[in-house]
Amino acid sequence: VQYLAVITGITTIANAIIQRMISFKYGMGMTLKLNFTSAEYRQMLIIYMPTIFSAGLYQVNLLMDSLLSSKTGTGNVTILTYANSIIGMINSLIITNLLIYLYPKISVAINEDLQKAKRKLFTSVSLLSFFVCVMMVGFFSLGKVFLQLLMLHGKFNSHSLTLLYICTCLYVLGLPFNVIRDMVYRFFYAAGDTQSTFVNSVIASLINLVTSIVLASLIGMYGVILGTLISSMVSMLMILHKYQLKVGYGETREKYIKEFTWLFAPMV
Repeated sequence: VQYLAVITGITTIANAIIQRMISFKYGMGMTLKLNFTSAEYRQMLIIYMPTIFSAGLYQVNLLMDSLLSSKTGTGNVTILTYANSIIGMINSLIITNLLIYLYPKISVAINEDLQKAKRKLFTSVSLLSFFVCVMMVGFFSLGKVFLQLLMLHGKFNSHSLTLLYICTCLYVLGLPFNVIRDMVYRFFYAAGDTQSTFVNSVIASLINLVTSIVLASLIGMYGVILGTLISSMVSMLMILHKYQLKVGYGETREKYIKEFTWLFAPMV
């Protein structure tokens, strides 16, 4: 483990050096200057600070999930960590990259025309949801085989494999809620509103904490994940309600419902 940590650290430093060399090559020089007298800088801080706390709340949720899992049985923290890692891998490979691609397009559309931005948001959510649907069907069909090839060795037996598969499936069920929520979050970010998303994150974190504690005491480790799943669904519904109040669906609300019904029904 120590050797792995050293190699990971060296690789991270090397990556940073290489990226810096590439940035110099393209003339992307940087100097640190904190100009508190600049109105633009102060506005940037006002927008940016809530996102820092939102990210911190997510880490607190992960910590609480680990603490609760440790109380439900030996080895459950490891199972939960593996499940989180697999979901993180799926997110990084598909969802995060698509979000990075789509976010600037929404930002540009908001600066041009609000109605255009709303249509762009609808298109982006539909695209992400399509990939999520394909991914969910693929994982429920072949996920256990994939996990068996990846994890089944040493003290990790078939019982542990089944437990990991069920836990990961529960996390996968939350992906549609997370995708829709994250895309609407970015719409608010592009509009310069990070306070609404921060309040939403705080409420969702509290719901996650309470439901995870209650369900973990009733059904063990599955309750920890179900608490996360419930909070993801509630978080999505709350931010959609906030979107309706601040932006409005207009005449396209029925179109949203119809489109997503045709998208998710075949997946089920």
